[in-house]
Amino acid sequence: PASLAGIGTNAFYHCDALTNISVASGNLFYRSEDGVLYDTSRHPALLRCPGGKSGAFVVPEGTWYLADRAFAGCRRLTEVTLPASLVNVGTNTFYQCDALTDITADDDNSFYGSIDGVLYLASRQVHLVCCPGGKSGAFVVPSGVLYIDAGAFAGCSRLTEVSIPVSVLGVGTNAFYRCDALTNIVSASPIYTPSDGLL
Repeated sequence: PASLAGIGTNAFYHCDALTNISVASGNLFYRSEDGVLYDTSRHPALLRCPGGKSGAFVVPEGTWYLADRAFAGCRRLTEVTLPASLVNVGTNTFYQCDALTDITADDDNSFYGSIDGVLYLASRQVHLVCCPGGKSGAFVVPSGVLYIDAGAFAGCSRLTEVSIPVSVLGVGTNAFYRCDALTNIVSASPIYTPSDGLL
């Protein structure tokens, strides 16, 4: 309704059939576009994509932030395109997006880039931000990546092996959470030495 001034964390999480969130005209804090929930701040954030959305989704130009878990549980999304305006991606934004195989950043985005559908920070060289949940088989982290962010591979339930290059200096919390098929981590990093596939 127009009167609504606050929405709590995970308010629409696991609403798997939800395809549309509508906001009444006159609401000062929230708006909806194509059934997706945004705030109305000077630097707009995409707060929640309904869990029932499917196929490809393009985040509108002018969006600055993707909130924590903004797409979490959108199990039928296959591709997400990020605009040039985006400056921040929250934690676990794409968690449990089981069919998602491609996250693409606009070429004019100064903060994010993508290689083979995987999202990176700072001109594709510094942080591995998110590997889409639909990726399968073996994955090789590109040489030059310094950090694997918290939750970067979380929910990638079909990955079987991850290779870490010598350049990696840090691996974030829960980076490999719920990687249920992952049986081997190979590391060339002097900081992370695996034993029998364990990091």
